[in-house]
Amino acid sequence: MELAEGLSDQGVRTTLACVREPSLPFAARARRIPGLSLRVDGASPSGIKAPQEWLLFLEVLTEPDLVQLFIPEHSELVWRSPTVLKITEYCLSTVTRSLIGALVTSHLLVVDSEAKLEKLKNLGSDLTYAAIIQGDKNLGRNYLLAYQETVQAASLDIPSEIPDRFELI
Repeated sequence: MELAEGLSDQGVRTTLACVREPSLPFAARARRIPGLSLRVDGASPSGIKAPQEWLLFLEVLTEPDLVQLFIPEHSELVWRSPTVLKITEYCLSTVTRSLIGALVTSHLLVVDSEAKLEKLKNLGSDLTYAAIIQGDKNLGRNYLLAYQETVQAASLDIPSEIPDRFELI
């Protein structure tokens, strides 16, 4: 929710796909964010175990510039848009096949600290693109810059074997 608020301050429209029915306070907070569309049509009370088809269908409906992911398993889907995966401490502490796959399939990986970046580097290859974006007052602006660089790099269709395909400052 903080990311959606920060992006809204930058003029970014966001579609938030909920796989679990949001609480009333969460839904009320979401309605107050300009440019945020809360999609709950694929949600269930306990969360959908595998909402892949719904997520891909939602991407076709909304035609986003970029897909922000928070679950490594979702990076394995066949997205039409470039993807950014936020890597959490939990992801790094419970390394799965999906996380290892996400290192290759995601266009950009985001962590919030240098320590997490080091852990991430130990898992991946030199071709893993990652950025440190701290959860501070510049969250929306920093994500927007990362998104713009990611979309630009993805549109250039540069082969992944070329290191340093873009730099994120």
